[in-house]
Amino acid sequence: EAGAHLSAKRSYVITHHPPFRADGSLEYDPVSTVRKIRKNVGLAPWFAPVSGTIRAHLESFAPLIRLSGEDWPNVFDASAWPDGPPIFQSETLTIGRHGRADTLKWPDHAKDVSASLPADARTRVRVLGCPTEALQEMGVDTSAWDVLPFGAETPQDFLQSLDVFVYHYHSAWVEAFGRTVAEAALVGRACILDPRLRTTCGSIGSYCRPSDVADLLNRMRENPQETQKNATVGRDAARERYGIESVNNRFERMKTDTGSVSRSDALVRPTQAIRKVIGLHRR
Repeated sequence: EAGAHLSAKRSYVITHHPPFRADGSLEYDPVSTVRKIRKNVGLAPWFAPVSGTIRAHLESFAPLIRLSGEDWPNVFDASAWPDGPPIFQSETLTIGRHGRADTLKWPDHAKDVSASLPADARTRVRVLGCPTEALQEMGVDTSAWDVLPFGAETPQDFLQSLDVFVYHYHSAWVEAFGRTVAEAALVGRACILDPRLRTTCGSIGSYCRPSDVADLLNRMRENPQETQKNATVGRDAARERYGIESVNNRFERMKTDTGSVSRSDALVRPTQAIRKVIGLHRR
Protein backbone atom coordinates (compact mmCIF):
# COMPACT_ATOMS: atom_id res chain seq x y z
CA GLU A 1 0.00 0.00 0.00
CA ALA A 2 1.33 3.42 -0.94
CA GLY A 3 2.31 5.80 1.82
CA ALA A 4 1.62 9.50 2.17
CA HIS A 5 2.01 11.47 -1.05
CA LEU A 6 3.97 14.68 -1.00
CA SER A 7 3.31 17.89 -2.87
CA ALA A 8 6.59 19.16 -4.31
CA LYS A 9 8.13 20.01 -7.64
CA ARG A 10 11.12 17.75 -7.12
CA SER A 11 12.69 15.29 -4.71
CA TYR A 12 16.26 14.05 -4.29
CA VAL A 13 17.95 11.00 -2.86
CA ILE A 14 21.25 12.15 -1.32
CA THR A 15 23.29 9.11 -2.29
CA HIS A 16 26.11 8.10 0.06
CA HIS A 17 26.38 4.45 -0.86
CA PRO A 18 27.78 3.07 -4.15
CA PRO A 19 25.48 0.72 -6.07
CA PHE A 20 28.43 -1.45 -7.12
CA ARG A 21 30.81 -3.29 -4.83
CA ALA A 22 34.50 -3.23 -5.65
CA ASP A 23 34.23 -6.69 -7.25
CA GLY A 24 31.63 -5.35 -9.70
CA SER A 25 28.59 -7.01 -8.13
CA LEU A 26 25.51 -4.86 -7.59
CA GLU A 27 24.40 -4.04 -4.05
CA TYR A 28 21.20 -2.16 -4.92
CA ASP A 29 19.29 -1.22 -8.05
CA PRO A 30 18.79 2.57 -8.45
CA VAL A 31 16.06 2.08 -11.07
CA SER A 32 13.96 -0.03 -8.67
CA THR A 33 14.73 2.49 -5.92
CA VAL A 34 13.13 5.25 -7.98
CA ARG A 35 10.10 3.06 -8.65
CA LYS A 36 9.61 2.23 -4.96
CA ILE A 37 9.98 5.84 -3.82
CA ARG A 38 7.53 7.05 -6.46
CA LYS A 39 5.03 4.41 -5.31
CA ASN A 40 5.36 5.37 -1.64
CA VAL A 41 5.65 9.14 -1.74
CA GLY A 42 4.31 10.06 -5.16
CA LEU A 43 7.54 11.62 -6.47
CA ALA A 44 10.21 10.14 -8.71
CA PRO A 45 13.45 11.37 -7.17
CA TRP A 46 16.67 12.53 -8.74
CA PHE A 47 19.91 11.18 -7.30
CA ALA A 48 22.34 13.67 -5.72
CA PRO A 49 25.64 11.79 -5.29
CA VAL A 50 28.01 12.75 -2.49
CA SER A 51 31.07 12.35 -4.72
CA GLY A 52 32.40 11.83 -8.19
CA THR A 53 32.82 8.16 -7.39
CA ILE A 54 29.13 7.72 -6.62
CA ARG A 55 28.20 9.78 -9.68
CA ALA A 56 30.16 7.43 -11.95
CA HIS A 57 28.33 4.46 -10.42
CA LEU A 58 24.91 6.07 -10.85
CA GLU A 59 25.58 7.25 -14.40
CA SER A 60 25.70 3.57 -15.34
CA PHE A 61 21.89 3.59 -15.01
CA ALA A 62 21.21 6.76 -17.02
CA PRO A 63 18.95 7.66 -18.78
CA LEU A 64 16.62 5.45 -16.69
CA ILE A 65 17.46 7.65 -13.70
CA ARG A 66 18.26 11.37 -13.49
CA LEU A 67 21.07 12.84 -11.42
CA SER A 68 21.40 16.30 -9.95
CA GLY A 69 23.57 18.68 -11.94
CA GLU A 70 26.14 18.86 -9.14
CA ASP A 71 27.26 16.60 -6.33
CA TRP A 72 26.00 16.96 -2.76
CA PRO A 73 29.09 16.23 -0.62
CA ASN A 74 29.22 16.11 3.16
CA VAL A 75 29.68 19.39 5.00
CA PHE A 76 31.85 20.57 7.89
CA ASP A 77 31.98 23.50 10.24
CA ALA A 78 35.23 24.87 8.84
CA SER A 79 35.80 26.93 12.01
CA ALA A 80 36.28 23.62 13.87
CA TRP A 81 39.13 22.75 11.48
CA PRO A 82 41.56 25.68 11.76
CA ASP A 83 44.79 25.93 9.79
CA GLY A 84 47.64 23.95 11.21
CA PRO A 85 51.19 25.29 11.44
CA PRO A 86 53.05 25.88 8.16
CA ILE A 87 54.18 22.68 6.48
CA PHE A 88 57.65 21.76 5.17
CA GLN A 89 59.44 23.91 7.75
CA SER A 90 61.93 21.18 8.67
CA GLU A 91 64.23 18.86 6.76
CA THR A 92 62.42 16.01 8.53
CA LEU A 93 58.86 15.60 7.25
CA THR A 94 56.02 14.10 9.24
CA ILE A 95 53.60 12.11 7.12
CA GLY A 96 50.69 9.94 8.14
CA ARG A 97 47.04 9.08 8.03
CA HIS A 98 44.07 8.59 10.35
CA GLY A 99 40.85 6.63 10.38
CA ARG A 100 39.24 3.59 11.87
CA ALA A 101 41.39 0.48 12.16
CA ASP A 102 39.96 -1.40 9.19
CA THR A 103 42.21 -3.39 6.86
CA LEU A 104 40.01 -2.42 3.88
CA LYS A 105 41.18 1.15 4.43
CA TRP A 106 44.75 0.01 3.70
CA PRO A 107 46.41 -1.39 0.56
CA ASP A 108 46.13 -5.12 -0.14
CA HIS A 109 49.82 -6.01 0.01
CA ALA A 110 52.60 -5.41 2.51
CA LYS A 111 54.88 -3.82 -0.08
CA ASP A 112 52.22 -1.24 -0.96
CA VAL A 113 51.43 -0.45 2.68
CA SER A 114 55.13 0.12 3.39
CA ALA A 115 55.66 2.10 0.19
CA SER A 116 52.72 4.38 0.96
CA LEU A 117 54.26 5.41 4.30
CA PRO A 118 58.03 5.35 3.69
CA ALA A 119 59.72 5.90 7.05
CA ASP A 120 63.39 6.87 6.84
CA ALA A 121 65.90 9.26 8.37
CA ARG A 122 64.12 12.25 6.81
CA THR A 123 60.54 11.02 7.10
CA ARG A 124 58.63 10.42 10.33
CA VAL A 125 55.40 8.38 10.08
CA ARG A 126 52.44 8.93 12.41
CA VAL A 127 49.21 6.90 12.25
CA LEU A 128 46.03 7.48 14.26
CA GLY A 129 43.95 4.31 14.13
CA CYS A 130 45.75 1.31 12.67
CA PRO A 131 45.04 -2.45 12.34
CA THR A 132 48.61 -3.03 13.52
CA GLU A 133 48.40 -6.78 14.16
CA ALA A 134 46.77 -7.46 10.80
CA LEU A 135 49.37 -5.39 8.98
CA GLN A 136 52.23 -7.10 10.82
CA GLU A 137 50.77 -10.50 9.91
CA MET A 138 50.88 -9.36 6.28
CA GLY A 139 54.57 -8.62 6.71
CA VAL A 140 54.49 -4.87 7.27
CA ASP A 141 57.22 -3.53 9.56
CA THR A 142 55.53 -0.85 11.67
CA SER A 143 58.36 -0.53 14.21
CA ALA A 144 59.42 2.89 12.89
CA TRP A 145 55.88 4.29 12.94
CA ASP A 146 54.35 6.34 15.74
CA VAL A 147 51.03 4.47 16.04
CA LEU A 148 48.23 5.89 18.20
CA PRO A 149 44.94 4.20 19.05
CA PHE A 150 42.02 5.91 17.37
CA GLY A 151 40.75 8.52 19.83
CA ALA A 152 44.12 9.09 21.48
CA GLU A 153 44.21 12.50 19.79
CA THR A 154 41.49 14.49 18.11
CA PRO A 155 41.67 14.35 14.31
CA GLN A 156 42.32 18.11 14.33
CA ASP A 157 45.34 17.85 16.64
CA PHE A 158 46.67 14.80 14.86
CA LEU A 159 46.41 16.34 11.39
CA GLN A 160 48.10 19.53 12.54
CA SER A 161 51.14 17.42 13.49
CA LEU A 162 51.57 16.30 9.85
CA ASP A 163 53.17 17.88 6.83
CA VAL A 164 51.59 15.39 4.44
CA PHE A 165 48.45 13.27 4.69
CA VAL A 166 48.67 10.02 2.71
CA TYR A 167 45.76 7.75 1.85
CA HIS A 168 45.76 4.57 -0.25
CA TYR A 169 43.28 1.76 0.25
CA HIS A 170 42.31 -1.83 -0.58
CA SER A 171 41.21 -3.00 -4.03
CA ALA A 172 38.10 -4.49 -2.38
CA TRP A 173 37.02 -1.09 -0.98
CA VAL A 174 34.97 1.60 -2.69
CA GLU A 175 35.66 4.96 -1.02
CA ALA A 176 32.33 6.73 -1.38
CA PHE A 177 33.47 10.12 -0.12
CA GLY A 178 36.72 10.20 1.88
CA ARG A 179 35.97 12.19 5.02
CA THR A 180 39.52 11.90 6.34
CA VAL A 181 40.84 13.49 3.14
CA ALA A 182 38.48 16.43 3.51
CA GLU A 183 39.59 16.86 7.13
CA ALA A 184 43.27 16.89 6.16
CA ALA A 185 42.66 19.43 3.40
CA LEU A 186 40.64 21.68 5.71
CA VAL A 187 43.62 22.12 8.03
CA GLY A 188 45.96 22.87 5.14
CA ARG A 189 47.91 19.63 4.89
CA ALA A 190 49.43 18.49 1.60
CA CYS A 191 47.57 15.35 0.49
CA ILE A 192 48.94 12.36 -1.44
CA LEU A 193 46.01 10.24 -2.51
CA ASP A 194 44.98 7.04 -4.21
CA PRO A 195 44.32 7.79 -7.91
CA ARG A 196 40.78 6.40 -7.53
CA LEU A 197 39.95 9.52 -5.49
CA ARG A 198 40.74 11.95 -8.29
CA THR A 199 37.12 12.28 -9.50
CA THR A 200 36.01 13.06 -5.94
CA CYS A 201 38.84 15.19 -4.57
CA GLY A 202 40.18 16.97 -7.65
CA SER A 203 42.51 19.87 -6.77
CA ILE A 204 42.54 18.91 -3.09
CA GLY A 205 45.39 16.45 -3.55
CA SER A 206 48.22 14.94 -5.59
CA TYR A 207 47.69 11.43 -6.89
CA CYS A 208 50.03 8.47 -7.25
CA ARG A 209 50.37 4.77 -6.58
CA PRO A 210 51.94 3.66 -3.28
CA SER A 211 55.16 2.76 -5.08
CA ASP A 212 55.54 6.38 -6.21
CA VAL A 213 54.99 8.09 -2.83
CA ALA A 214 58.70 8.36 -1.97
CA ASP A 215 59.48 10.03 -5.31
CA LEU A 216 56.57 12.44 -4.90
CA LEU A 217 57.72 13.35 -1.39
CA ASN A 218 61.18 14.10 -2.74
CA ARG A 219 59.71 16.39 -5.39
CA MET A 220 57.72 18.17 -2.70
CA ARG A 221 60.88 18.61 -0.64
CA GLU A 222 62.67 20.14 -3.63
CA ASN A 223 60.01 22.84 -3.96
CA PRO A 224 58.47 23.49 -0.52
CA GLN A 225 56.97 26.83 -1.54
CA GLU A 226 55.08 25.21 -4.42
CA THR A 227 53.95 22.42 -2.09
CA GLN A 228 52.65 24.96 0.43
CA LYS A 229 50.87 26.85 -2.35
CA ASN A 230 49.18 23.66 -3.58
CA ALA A 231 48.13 22.78 -0.03
CA THR A 232 46.56 26.24 0.33
CA VAL A 233 44.69 25.74 -2.95
CA GLY A 234 43.43 22.40 -1.62
CA ARG A 235 42.40 23.97 1.69
CA ASP A 236 40.46 26.75 -0.05
CA ALA A 237 38.77 24.24 -2.37
CA ALA A 238 37.78 22.08 0.61
CA ARG A 239 36.31 25.02 2.50
CA GLU A 240 34.32 26.18 -0.53
CA ARG A 241 33.09 22.69 -1.35
CA TYR A 242 32.51 21.26 2.14
CA GLY A 243 31.89 24.26 4.39
CA ILE A 244 28.46 24.65 5.97
CA GLU A 245 28.10 27.92 4.09
CA SER A 246 27.99 25.97 0.81
CA VAL A 247 24.56 24.52 1.59
CA ASN A 248 22.51 27.67 0.99
CA ASN A 249 24.15 28.16 -2.39
CA ARG A 250 23.46 24.55 -3.30
CA PHE A 251 19.78 25.00 -2.49
CA GLU A 252 19.67 28.12 -4.65
CA ARG A 253 21.24 26.28 -7.58
CA MET A 254 18.76 23.44 -7.13
CA LYS A 255 15.96 25.82 -8.13
CA THR A 256 17.28 26.03 -11.67
CA ASP A 257 18.88 22.58 -11.87
CA THR A 258 17.82 20.74 -15.01
CA GLY A 259 19.46 17.53 -13.85
CA SER A 260 21.61 15.17 -15.87
CA VAL A 261 21.20 11.89 -17.73
CA SER A 262 24.80 11.97 -18.94
CA ARG A 263 26.79 8.76 -19.14
CA SER A 264 30.11 10.54 -19.72
CA ASP A 265 31.81 9.01 -16.66
CA ALA A 266 29.67 5.89 -16.28
CA LEU A 267 31.42 3.06 -14.44
CA VAL A 268 29.97 0.32 -16.66
CA ARG A 269 28.30 0.02 -20.06
CA PRO A 270 24.48 -0.27 -20.31
CA THR A 271 24.61 -3.98 -21.16
CA GLN A 272 26.76 -4.65 -18.11
CA ALA A 273 24.40 -2.67 -15.87
CA ILE A 274 21.43 -4.69 -17.16
CA ARG A 275 23.22 -7.96 -16.44
CA LYS A 276 24.10 -6.77 -12.95
CA VAL A 277 20.48 -5.81 -12.24
CA ILE A 278 19.24 -9.21 -13.44
CA GLY A 279 21.83 -10.95 -11.27
CA LEU A 280 20.84 -8.87 -8.22
CA HIS A 281 17.14 -9.72 -8.54
CA ARG A 282 17.92 -13.40 -9.01
CA ARG A 283 19.88 -13.53 -5.74
